[in-house]
Amino acid sequence: MSDDVPGEHTALTVVPDDKIHVFISYAHGDREIAQALYEELTEIDRNRVQCFFDQRTIQSGAQWKAVLQMELRRADWLICVYTGDQSEFCGFEVGYFAEAGDSEDASAKRDRRVVCLHDVPELPGIYSGYQSRFIDFPAEAQLAGQLQDDSSFYTEAPITRFLSDFCTYRELYRVRDIADARRQENSLLAKAKRITEAFAAARGSDEKAQTPLQLGIEIRIPKMPGKMESVPPTAEISGTYESLKLFGLQPPMVQERLPRTTWQDMRAASLSAQHQDVLWMDQLQADLVRAANGLAVSAPEATFKSKSNEKIYRPILARHVEYYGGGRLFSVLFVETLPRRFLGRKNTSMLLAGLVLASRFRFTYLEDHDEVFARLFGDGVSNEELEGNCRQLKYNIEDMSHEAADFGLMDEDTFVKAFGPENRAKAESFLTTWATTQTSLFSKIPDSGTHVTDGNRAAITAALAQFFGSVEAENERFIEAAIDVFRSEVSETFRNRQMRSLRTP
Repeated sequence: MSDDVPGEHTALTVVPDDKIHVFISYAHGDREIAQALYEELTEIDRNRVQCFFDQRTIQSGAQWKAVLQMELRRADWLICVYTGDQSEFCGFEVGYFAEAGDSEDASAKRDRRVVCLHDVPELPGIYSGYQSRFIDFPAEAQLAGQLQDDSSFYTEAPITRFLSDFCTYRELYRVRDIADARRQENSLLAKAKRITEAFAAARGSDEKAQTPLQLGIEIRIPKMPGKMESVPPTAEISGTYESLKLFGLQPPMVQERLPRTTWQDMRAASLSAQHQDVLWMDQLQADLVRAANGLAVSAPEATFKSKSNEKIYRPILARHVEYYGGGRLFSVLFVETLPRRFLGRKNTSMLLAGLVLASRFRFTYLEDHDEVFARLFGDGVSNEELEGNCRQLKYNIEDMSHEAADFGLMDEDTFVKAFGPENRAKAESFLTTWATTQTSLFSKIPDSGTHVTDGNRAAITAALAQFFGSVEAENERFIEAAIDVFRSEVSETFRNRQMRSLRTP
């Protein structure tokens, strides 16, 4: 290729001729396939077929974009190779090829064709409306019981039909007699086999199968204009049966793919009669948006209660994949939280469960009270962030209620008795204060129908400060009392064991 300026009558100017020009579009990983196409199509008629294959055609230092545009303008065929990875120039090449054809004068319009050769069942939208030929493989056809021998396989293969169509284009290969027809048939079968083998070689590093070994889902988000601000309701979610069963979903497997649902269907399945918020999905959505825009994900992550086994799970955003075409793929793992029930005596189990829940809340919100309050609810937090943090707080409190029920702590009489007569007042005060302050707080912070505004922000912040002030003091007294009683109970158990050991001869 020349380095001349486009527009002048140079090597970069399209000059009509009687050749059949082919432009091969492919991703970098499919170079072997493009090479096979280049060689096999050219061999049909070296005098008439001229294939553009950038690795072979563009010389060092050439104005590559101008060369691509020229070759696309004069191309009669645009042959696209797709094996799952799309060239970053694919959209430009298909669009420019179509635009160049539309711009031709009606009297000079040519029979220009686009065909996509692919070995994956689903094609990107860029190829919709164009001819496609699926590349099947003899070994797979044999497993499916559709193969007698290689010859019969390639005779019926879509790649052979493509080559046959190519040969009849502008009478490229005119059959003269029966013997010549037989020679052409054998030649096309050999070419189909060579191209198919190139596809097979290119897929050598591709995943043959993928089996998730952890509970989780993948969220596939299509290309969106501008910055990602939310998860589209129709975003596709795939996961194992066990993963989707956590939400009561059991979609069927289609074409041997993992079961699939949508973001809106998962949200609908996660709603409960008591709560119209799905806080774990709201938190996850916020993390997905932050990850898509290059920001760190927030913490702590919300949790949800499974509908299939009554366990509590925490979604962990594990991976974010961004594609050249603009789509995104997020991988989310579901990690079970700590076991809910402690084996052993009821008193010590109750005390330990109370310590776990009270300490978890303290570590999250109260241990560094001033710093945490400023970070989550302070003046430097936007209204939107404050609203999200209020929802997370509400969810954490409700989640504690779920856990308390699992631990058996909802039996207030048994819970109070576990602390003994001398600590009864502290246990009762903790339960009363917690219930009262929780009810008061929930009546003042945003729910599914309200939002934080400049007008109500001060009242919301004051309610939060009052809640944490009341709960912090009760939380300290409760933890101290629980530790003292638990230590006493455990020490008594140890002393009894030692006494039994001394009595044993």
